[in-house]
Amino acid sequence: MLATIIAWIVISLVLLSFGDILIHSYNKLCKQKEEYNLPDIFILGMCFILIPLSSTSFWLPSNHYILLAFIIVSIIYWAFNKERLKDRIKKAKLTLSTLSSFHLIIILASVISILSFVIWSSCVFDGAFYHHQNIRWNEEFAAVPGLANLEDRFGFNSNYLLISAIFSFRFMFGEPLYALQSTLFVYITCWLLTELIKSNFKIKHIIASIIFLVFFSINSELLCDSSTDIVPNLCTFYFILKFVFYPNLFKDQLLFVILLPISLVTFKLSTFPLSFASLYIIILYLKKKTWQPVLFCAAVATSIIFVWFARNIIVSGYLVFPLHEVDLFSFDWKVPGSVAKLERWGIHGYAKKVFYETVTTWHYLRHAVLTYKIYLINNSFIMLSFISIAISPLIVLYSYIKKKAVNHVYYILYISSSIYILYWAVSAPDFRFANGIILSSVFIILVIFLGDKADGSINLKNPTLIAFSLILLFSGIKKTQNYYKLLHLEYPEIRTKSFASILCIPYGAKDQAKARGVSIKFEEYRIKDDIIIFLSEDETGRTFDQLPATANIGLPFQHHSKAQDVRTIGLRGKTLQEGFRTKKEYLDILDSMIKEITGKEYK
Repeated sequence: MLATIIAWIVISLVLLSFGDILIHSYNKLCKQKEEYNLPDIFILGMCFILIPLSSTSFWLPSNHYILLAFIIVSIIYWAFNKERLKDRIKKAKLTLSTLSSFHLIIILASVISILSFVIWSSCVFDGAFYHHQNIRWNEEFAAVPGLANLEDRFGFNSNYLLISAIFSFRFMFGEPLYALQSTLFVYITCWLLTELIKSNFKIKHIIASIIFLVFFSINSELLCDSSTDIVPNLCTFYFILKFVFYPNLFKDQLLFVILLPISLVTFKLSTFPLSFASLYIIILYLKKKTWQPVLFCAAVATSIIFVWFARNIIVSGYLVFPLHEVDLFSFDWKVPGSVAKLERWGIHGYAKKVFYETVTTWHYLRHAVLTYKIYLINNSFIMLSFISIAISPLIVLYSYIKKKAVNHVYYILYISSSIYILYWAVSAPDFRFANGIILSSVFIILVIFLGDKADGSINLKNPTLIAFSLILLFSGIKKTQNYYKLLHLEYPEIRTKSFASILCIPYGAKDQAKARGVSIKFEEYRIKDDIIIFLSEDETGRTFDQLPATANIGLPFQHHSKAQDVRTIGLRGKTLQEGFRTKKEYLDILDSMIKEITGKEYK
């Protein structure tokens, strides 16, 4: 718990500082007066820091030394901008002064609830399979040529895993924390509660709060562990809510409207349709011949994408992996095209399978409804979301014909969201990949349908706040209770930590795996006389943060969730930093086998 609080403070210091540096530079150079709240500044800092962080990663590991450099930059910035710091503090105090003691207690209780929830890592599959190790590669090495040959998922090169490397705090606690998403979640939760109070409990704010709790219920397990989905989902959800609450800000906050959608592409490629919302604002500015702000935003956005492309090329040999159609390079470390095809086939096939199981509830029924009550409830919300979106064109058309009082920005957001969802549906329709945009689209649809009634208020003010806080609090207590039973009552003989240890540091994924009796053992494979690759003996191939490691099976020797067997690759030089490449004698064999596999339906 203490470690998480420290992480939240340090992450906030760095990202709020870099966000303010960006905003201050933009306003000064472009002669603008754009104002932003704390979640905006945090998110913009997260976007802007990608440029120096990615640039240094070409030569240096992204670890605590880079974090120290960013902290020093932050302190120096505020030392030279004391008046600006005083102004920020004054605004924060002003916001707090508008809240009663009761309101502040509710907000604080919600934050404590989130804290009690995130101290238990969820040990999700992707995290244990490749996220944890990918983060550690970023911590201990500069960008490694051909790293995706060792594990093809490393080729995705999500910037979430890069930022998480400098915020892992491994140097301080001896094990990693994954606190970026929970920090962002705290900011958005506090913002939403504050907006609910400031609005005098408008109906649309209450609807947003209810949908936010649904979002929390569906994504709660991803808040506690590494996840390349949760930050894009949180940001897209916030993006829509923010501009539905304040549609007039949509044309007055060019920096945010352009940079967030572009930056999210480097976290999760499938978020790119959100950028269509930016086009409307860009066109407005260009019509007014206001060139400077657009050029500034374009320069920053281009820099973010450029350094991400460069890292992609180093890690996988492709501009964007696994888009094998864009094959521009012939580096010796390039992942075989057939492996990229297999990855695309697997993503699409798996997502379709999950979508089918969701709409038929088969996944939940086969695991017993009584055992998975919360999953069945979540699945009901998901199905309602799908139905709402399916009939939304009729709702929007009805509202337009009836000439309901609907701001035109809502229609822009609805169209952008619809394009996003359509792309998701045809490419990889796993709800986990796009629940932020799906749930926020349901919110837009309801607001459009209600028209000016959405701005009405209700009298149940305090009960609404109390209910919101109690749901979060109950979730944290229930999770602690469940983990206590699991780790300290069911498996007391193999527990690795005392229950009280959570007061200092979260119960990590490795600890949970051990407490559940999962064997974390590795074989040794000498890829070179003095260099060993650790091969996981886990049947699913999970490596956690062991480095360097991979699953012990793969093509062409056995079909597995991992593509290439370690025996098909070799080092490019004498060290791990020089990277990996696929052995030439296996290229045709892999091509032939993968062609046969991808010619069949995914199972």
